[in-house]
Amino acid sequence: MRNIDVINEKRYVRMKPEVYEHLARTFLEKKKNKNNKKQPTITLFVSLGLLIAILVFIFVLFLTREKIGILQRSLHILLDKSPITIAYNFKNPGTDKVKAMSFSLSDIDISRYRFLDFRARLIKKTTKDSVIKVEIENAFKEKASTYLNGITWQWKRFSLPLSDFKKISDKTVISSISFVIEDWNLSDKENSLIIDEVRFTK
Repeated sequence: MRNIDVINEKRYVRMKPEVYEHLARTFLEKKKNKNNKKQPTITLFVSLGLLIAILVFIFVLFLTREKIGILQRSLHILLDKSPITIAYNFKNPGTDKVKAMSFSLSDIDISRYRFLDFRARLIKKTTKDSVIKVEIENAFKEKASTYLNGITWQWKRFSLPLSDFKKISDKTVISSISFVIEDWNLSDKENSLIIDEVRFTK
């Protein structure tokens, strides 16, 4: 019996390192498998992050180019004065029958543009459309004007062809713009004209 016990004890001692080795190998394999499972998830998040960053960059670039394009296609003026309000009252006898408001443009070059564009409306509702005169002047004192019909109490956008201002021979030095209200062109003798977003466009 003693011999058998000794043999079994020796056999047990020889197997013990093998068991540890097996357990260690099993542990390492499980850890490796776990890391392999995490790797695709990390790669997916990194890919999604890069894709979102690229899309945001493209979107910002698109908006920037659109804004630059709009600025290049138009020349905004009177931004510090908009909206412009011109109040008039031609009911009283003896009052001047013309009300005008002029603005200096510091000799700007509008030769590259085709239209004078702005929004306009009256404050009070009227039964008939009103007519105003728009006049521009250059540094050489050349003046040209055109009449604009269809102004009501609702906002409208108007685009006046610069070719209508025929008496201006040099459009590279425009010095002023005027909006003129005349008594005989109005159905309502007392009101206020509002003008906004004045610009030259191509």
